[in-house]
Amino acid sequence: MKSYSLIGILFCGFIGGCTADISDLESFVATTKAQPAGLVEPKPEFVTVPSVQYEVKHLRSPFARLEQAAQVESAKHLKNCLTPDFDRNKDPLEFYGIDAIQLQGTIQLQDDTLSTQTHYALLTTHDGKVHKVQSGDFIGLYHGKIIAVDKRSIHVQQMIPDGTGCYIQQSTTITLDNLHQEKDNV
Repeated sequence: MKSYSLIGILFCGFIGGCTADISDLESFVATTKAQPAGLVEPKPEFVTVPSVQYEVKHLRSPFARLEQAAQVESAKHLKNCLTPDFDRNKDPLEFYGIDAIQLQGTIQLQDDTLSTQTHYALLTTHDGKVHKVQSGDFIGLYHGKIIAVDKRSIHVQQMIPDGTGCYIQQSTTITLDNLHQEKDNV
């Protein structure tokens, strides 16, 4: 019972503390109402744009990719035109750009007769995968063929499109030194 009476006394004290003096609120409302109302800008007038008929439906869309077959056909018509073999199955490293491939090391293996040596290169891609390649394998986005594997580098012959349907050969070298130089620059 004592707790109920104590709660009742505290409740009455809180309610008694709330006064009905709202004169400051009433004066604010009166001064706000006395100020002139702001001007509202009229709605902008809607101007209709005349429609235009699309009349080039028969032309190729500028957003569609060129057919690779069309490029091959146009290249066949040009004499002495260098083109890659589009019918060849792509190697896994042909889905990476040359700049995304790093040389990690080379391996030199000899056969049982010790007469031939085969050089392999260990390449890593930007996603961390390691690939073993040798001369004749293809890497890079531009039909790059590995020409030679040395102790400290690999030499790649790429075929860069020239825009007319033909291709230009470009030599690229990936070295172990590139990896060390990049670490030194960081």
